[in-house]
Amino acid sequence: MNFGNFEKPRTPLYGLVAALFIGAACLVAGCSGSGDNAYETFSLAMDKLAGEGKWSAKGHSTSFFGGDLTVEGVTVNMEKEGQTFEIATVELKKPLAKEELQSILDAADWKDRKETKLADGLVLKGLKRSWKQKGDATATSSLDELNLESLSLTAADSNAMAGLPGFLKAARIGKASYKNMKGTSTSPGGTIDMEMGLGQMMAENMAFDAPPLEGLDELDPSGLATVISSFSAKSISFKDMSMKMGQTEKSDEKSTMTFSLAGLDQKDVKGFRSLSSLTVTGMKFNMEGNDPQMTFGLESMSLNEADLTEYIAKIMPAIVASATGETDPEEAINNMQTFADFFVSPFSLKDMAVKGFEFSVGDLITIKLAESKVNGPLKAGTIPDKQQSTITGLEIILPEDPKHAEGEAAELYKFGQDFGMTRFVVDAAGEATYDPATGKLTTTTTKLVIKDLLEATGGLTINGLTAERLQVLKDTNLNAIFMVLLSPESIFGDIALDNLDITYTNKGLVERIYAYVGKTELDGAPAEQVQTMAAGAVSMGLAMQGSQYMENADVLAKSLTAFLQDPKTIRITLKPEPPLSFTSARAFEGDQNKILNSLNLTLIVNGEEGATPLRFNLPERQAPTYNLEDLDDMTDEEWEEYLKELEAEGAE
Repeated sequence: MNFGNFEKPRTPLYGLVAALFIGAACLVAGCSGSGDNAYETFSLAMDKLAGEGKWSAKGHSTSFFGGDLTVEGVTVNMEKEGQTFEIATVELKKPLAKEELQSILDAADWKDRKETKLADGLVLKGLKRSWKQKGDATATSSLDELNLESLSLTAADSNAMAGLPGFLKAARIGKASYKNMKGTSTSPGGTIDMEMGLGQMMAENMAFDAPPLEGLDELDPSGLATVISSFSAKSISFKDMSMKMGQTEKSDEKSTMTFSLAGLDQKDVKGFRSLSSLTVTGMKFNMEGNDPQMTFGLESMSLNEADLTEYIAKIMPAIVASATGETDPEEAINNMQTFADFFVSPFSLKDMAVKGFEFSVGDLITIKLAESKVNGPLKAGTIPDKQQSTITGLEIILPEDPKHAEGEAAELYKFGQDFGMTRFVVDAAGEATYDPATGKLTTTTTKLVIKDLLEATGGLTINGLTAERLQVLKDTNLNAIFMVLLSPESIFGDIALDNLDITYTNKGLVERIYAYVGKTELDGAPAEQVQTMAAGAVSMGLAMQGSQYMENADVLAKSLTAFLQDPKTIRITLKPEPPLSFTSARAFEGDQNKILNSLNLTLIVNGEEGATPLRFNLPERQAPTYNLEDLDDMTDEEWEEYLKELEAEGAE
């Protein structure tokens, strides 16, 4: 889908900010004196904010006691920005006294102000906004009703910002809600359209007082984007959100994307970077017109105590550098990655659960998920002391209907038919523990089940991940490949593989592989014949060639042949002595056989006891030789390969 330079409509938050901009003018209606006096103050404020002669109203009235003001038929034209606002009615409840509001307008900034209550409430009904986008594209948005309750300005010091950013920074809203928000955008010729809507939004304790995103001032010197990034609220809920975007039939390529969200509840939102809980139900996404069509559905999701503060702080410099053209986006992303990213958490997260997930790509493949859970707590920049995760009912579905024997899904359809399965159901569970005092990390797969195919368990232990070593890894960029080649110990130190233990239990996978190979590669040979051929080929191959690479090739031949003939279980273990690290490998002086033999690699088949570790005897490798002229003429790729070969030989 190609939308060219099409600029999408502003988000609901930007619409709310625009409403607040108009609301700032509405707040000057005084509660003392006559209705005419209140409206004069309102007029003065509109002249200040919208510009003299840039707005109009059809009429106004005040409540019996003069405390509330209603203005009808407000229109604001901002020619410079190409925007027009229309508001059917503005209702202001118990606003601040005229004199104090006048002083706020006269000040033109929010410095050195005491805490000030502006009004009990502001209601905008029938709000419509239209504006021009790039080229001749136009956009409109509307709200049936915007309701703001308990509006005030917090105390501000001498460093407070001026203008709209300063007003937003000081603004406090006890409760905000709007109904039936709609937005449309159309490009020239009607080739690209966008529609979006939101049935209802409610928020409590809204402010712009959370820590802002660093670096946004470089992209928006006005400071408005930085202030908006510091948005916070006690709670936010959305209901019946929808969006439709696409190229119409008038264009060469018709394509449509639709999105809907029945509900979303968030709590303790801080700067778009952290929240204590998030609940989503009934999310749907659909993209059609282009091949293949994509659909996504999520019935429910729950999140607790997520914080992206440190992660966003890390990536913002790259985002800004990329946006300002200082560096290539791919280069910016690459420069953010360090060796520690393989071990530490990029963000903080306590709990997460997903239910009812479904994703499909045309007729090619469908993925469903009954439930997935992650329990931390994960903390940014650290390895969690304990972490657990589960996956239940992960289902991968290949094309099943014979109509897919032809077309884009033909290969996957054929594979499913030949393999004898089109639905793969996975259940998995795992956990990890970490001792920061010793730097020992243990990860365990407690369950991996693929129904009717296999079961597996496993564990891995790594030593040496101390706080000091992790800091070195955090300080070393992944692009520093030459440092790894020339001095790996300085980066990885005594990080060592302590043991690895994996057990595979066959539940039908091997038999299906035999049948598949016979059907697709051996002219329909039966599975039993393929099994006999496989066992014989392994036995003969190791008998003829194994002695060139192993001291006890007969042990490997016996184990593999036994499993191929009777595929029940196979267990693979590594117990390096000493634990394998760059330091220990260096001690073997580049002798690859000593390194391999130190792993104590064993294969235990069908529960066999007392398996003998495999012993290797690979031919000696000779390091390549180059004269100085060769080195001068090397490309970067050849130079890197040369360094790798030298390292393998233990060369300095």
